[in-house]
Amino acid sequence: MAKSIFEYRQEVLLKEWEFAQNQISQFDTIALGIRGWAITVFGGMLAVSATATKPWLIPYAAIPIVLFWLIDALFKSFQHRVIRRSLDIEAYLRSSGFSEDAARQTTFDFETPKLASSFSTTFYDRCRELAIAACYANVILTYLALLIACAISSYLLHP
Repeated sequence: MAKSIFEYRQEVLLKEWEFAQNQISQFDTIALGIRGWAITVFGGMLAVSATATKPWLIPYAAIPIVLFWLIDALFKSFQHRVIRRSLDIEAYLRSSGFSEDAARQTTFDFETPKLASSFSTTFYDRCRELAIAACYANVILTYLALLIACAISSYLLHP
């Protein structure tokens, strides 16, 4: 027996939710890698500066730290879009609207798939989202600590 339109859309909705859950985990893995690289680059520049007696290199370590911070914020903003979509799907599945749609076996008003369309925004909106994501506690703490370590190292290595 062929699936009804409702069953097909319900299946698409659940697959979109599963995809969102997988993406959220992948973004966490990516963020961990980015932070690892930021720490590695800072450590490398600190080591080169200290062993080559070139303390003027340490302030330049701030440049890749800030770039890694922006890349991390970009992926965090993507992750938050996916999280918002996942929460929307979960809210709909818990709602009485879904129960009514399921009982009637009618197509529901909940738009699916929708995840990709949420990424088409203006340049200004993307910059604003990036700035907000850069200030999330789990993003800012790593890079702020690295920038502070950079400043302290620069101060200590200069005679």
